[in-house]
Amino acid sequence: DGWLYLFQTTAQDNRVIRVRADGVAEPVVTGIPRGPSRNGGAIVFGPDGMLYVGTGDAALPADPGSLAGKVLRVTPDGTAPPDNPVPGSMVYSRGHRDPQGLAWYGKTDLFLADAGSTAAGAPDRHDELNLVQANGDYGWPAATGSSSSARFVDPVATWQPGEAGFGGLAVVGGRVYL
Repeated sequence: DGWLYLFQTTAQDNRVIRVRADGVAEPVVTGIPRGPSRNGGAIVFGPDGMLYVGTGDAALPADPGSLAGKVLRVTPDGTAPPDNPVPGSMVYSRGHRDPQGLAWYGKTDLFLADAGSTAAGAPDRHDELNLVQANGDYGWPAATGSSSSARFVDPVATWQPGEAGFGGLAVVGGRVYL
């Protein structure tokens, strides 16, 4: 559509903006909480033409009314589509910690790479690969990795973070790459 979409951390918030080749920029989604850490962000267009935005929890507790720690689903201009899980809400899924990548496999499967922590004493030491479900709750901060609770969606895979984190996600030829 002639726009380049970017996830940006500002002094006030995290946000998605779009920029045209002539330098004109405009906000798409603003007011995503930012914090001292876990400001992860990932964006991808879906086969439905909607923009999917992974937001970090910004080191804030889970709050159902917040845009932090979620996957948002918005129109290209930033409004909530009427067929979202909760009408009028941008929230598509919740309970994410620090999204580092979103990628589609075909027209139905949206994968999310969620970073754990390498900090000593951190409550979460799992990196996760999640298959995003509409209205799914992935458990953070109440659960990390696989959970015995039926109210949380378990990740497809978990692993211990390495010395360096990953940054991005791609699906090519039926394989997921971090």
